[in-house]
Amino acid sequence: MEQARRDAILELARAGHKPAAIYKLLNYPKTTVYRVFNAWEAEGKVYRKAHNMRSDKIRTSRFLAGLEKSIKASPGTSLSRLAKNRGVSKQLVSKAVNEDPGYRSYRIAKQHILTASMKATRLTNGKRLHNGLKSHGGRIIFFSDEKNWTVDRSYNVQNDRWLAEEREEVPAVFTTKFPASVMTLGVICSTGEVMPPFFFSPKERVNAE
Repeated sequence: MEQARRDAILELARAGHKPAAIYKLLNYPKTTVYRVFNAWEAEGKVYRKAHNMRSDKIRTSRFLAGLEKSIKASPGTSLSRLAKNRGVSKQLVSKAVNEDPGYRSYRIAKQHILTASMKATRLTNGKRLHNGLKSHGGRIIFFSDEKNWTVDRSYNVQNDRWLAEEREEVPAVFTTKFPASVMTLGVICSTGEVMPPFFFSPKERVNAE
């Protein structure tokens, strides 16, 4: 419909009619007539603006199969990279990945590595603790842990952001090579009682005399 109107307006414009005359002859919206006529005068030709292809036309079975193949070959590839390689938007790839293969983008977790000898040691200690609890049911066990707190400001390089017009407006986070620290001791009893955190004085430690 829109292209047919444009063609009719252009045909009368090429015949020498002015916008006012075209408007009276065709009874089209005045804004449409003047917009098409002015664009034709400026450029000499007017075409309908190209529209992006609908997502359901892009997400064909071939597209989804290729996307899943790429993910299985390299699961660490980001959604942005997958979208850039295919010339589509990140939103389209994200929706395709979530709905069709049923994948989710997870952050890689950092875990403590356990060797075979470490696992064997933990198993032995666990059995020893279990047997001790069975033999001495009324025994009370205290669990303690200590932590060092530094005076340096904590921040996340990846997630912490600062909205500003210029890079120079962003305040820096200053750190020291050997920041001052304070040790805190926490103790909990097997009966469920918890000791309030104990803060040591500067330079004091749990094992220091």
